[in-house]
Amino acid sequence: MAGIQVIVEDAQPINVRLGDTVTVNQGGDGGSTGGDTVLDISMLTPSYYMVINDQWQDTGLSVTLPEAGDYVINMNAGGGLVTSADGSNGVQGRLYNVTDDSVVPNSTGYFVATNCTTSIAEFGQINLEVPITVTSETVIRLEAYLNNSAVTSVGLISGDDAGDGTGVNISRLKVTKRA
Repeated sequence: MAGIQVIVEDAQPINVRLGDTVTVNQGGDGGSTGGDTVLDISMLTPSYYMVINDQWQDTGLSVTLPEAGDYVINMNAGGGLVTSADGSNGVQGRLYNVTDDSVVPNSTGYFVATNCTTSIAEFGQINLEVPITVTSETVIRLEAYLNNSAVTSVGLISGDDAGDGTGVNISRLKVTKRA
């Protein structure tokens, strides 16, 4: 079963797996934010390559929010750009609500944005924690956008190409249901 390791400042790492309840204590007062439950941790397999310019594309990475409620989606995604010509170039990512056919608010960011004069290869990360409230079962996917004025560019959203979940920049979506 897929899992993640959580490292809290000044504390020992803990491993979190699907279905685990995570209680976060704030400060030294013993207070808690509640028992949020990790419902899904999905990773992109394999990497997604973009050659189509100026349109949002489905990367193949999605998660399902199983019922009405309040959730947090942690987007930890890696993306890159290789270009062999001058111009303004970029690779963006966002979360898209497939069920409601809408962009998830506050979920769009740049992996890479550059104005180059020579060939380049750039890589970047988007790390966002996005709260979302849904009224029924909802599918959320990671979309990517290649924006380039260069003649030859390829965008990449990093995935688990080895198939073992150990890559450094594998794009992941984690869903937590708020208590």
